[in-house]
Amino acid sequence: MTPTTTTSSEAAATSAQDISTVSFVSLGCPKNLVDSEKMLGLLAEDGITPIAADAEEQAAAEEAQDAISDLPPASGLAAEWLVLFERLGLTGLTQSIAAHCQLVGREQGNWTLHLDPGHSALYNENHRKRLEQAISTAQEQPVQLLVEVVAPTQETPAVAAARRKAARQRAAEQSIGADTLVQRLQSDFAAHICEGSIRPLDAPAN
Repeated sequence: MTPTTTTSSEAAATSAQDISTVSFVSLGCPKNLVDSEKMLGLLAEDGITPIAADAEEQAAAEEAQDAISDLPPASGLAAEWLVLFERLGLTGLTQSIAAHCQLVGREQGNWTLHLDPGHSALYNENHRKRLEQAISTAQEQPVQLLVEVVAPTQETPAVAAARRKAARQRAAEQSIGADTLVQRLQSDFAAHICEGSIRPLDAPAN
């Protein structure tokens, strides 16, 4: 069987120095155990810390990617909502609801949001009031908020965040694939990177 290695790296990493941890799953004959020890030794020389495989898998599960929507990029009011959303200071379910909204109307203090039906099951009047108050505070003037359960036609804050996360993930995977130390381990020991094991380090929450 083939020794298996999993690694983590920053999105912008281009060298082995940017890989901080590694977990090994060594399968099969005793020779694989010997090869794994040699590989761990090479990694340790570069300051890379071995960690338990189950800890790696748990961390990966906790950072599972959100589904990426096919909504077009936000423009106009929808783009302004992406910026304002970050300033609202919302938490919990109200934050989640706001993240799945698109701003479609704003005229003389009357605002209209479209809430994705797929995230409206727990929405109620209390959430509308909290959103209305948060927007009024951020705008430093009172607003009247209408929330309609209608499918957004442009990118919402949640979709934008998922796309940023996916871009960081792609960059991290490309970085690992181009890393000379990783390539050496693959060449010398027939190692391979476990699917889904690469994650950007110090990634923002969204």
